[in-house]
Amino acid sequence: MGFTVVIILLHVVVLVDVITKDESQIRNLTKIAWVVIVLLFPIVGSLVWLLAGRTWGSLPTFSAPESEAEASPYRTTADELAALDAEISFHEKQARLARLEAEVEEKRKRGGGA
Repeated sequence: MGFTVVIILLHVVVLVDVITKDESQIRNLTKIAWVVIVLLFPIVGSLVWLLAGRTWGSLPTFSAPESEAEASPYRTTADELAALDAEISFHEKQARLARLEAEVEEKRKRGGGA
């Protein structure tokens, strides 16, 4: 019983793997051919896919960007903190402006003029 579950699980995992792979990541045959092989020959097809059809590429290599335009869209912690400081400063100025406007309005109502 346990062996049957392992075979079914292998078959399902391999079938999903074949279907979700991009054509550029598949070797030797087309995606459709691999799906047919895995469906018709569950055990052998799955093993052949893992050995001959699937690419097991290495980890991607990264190089430094050549210009600022190619730099990562992600900001550093220092950039995030600077942006946060600027936002806090902006909101503090807005709050101060609102308080001053309220004071001026209150003086106008009392007849003190401004």
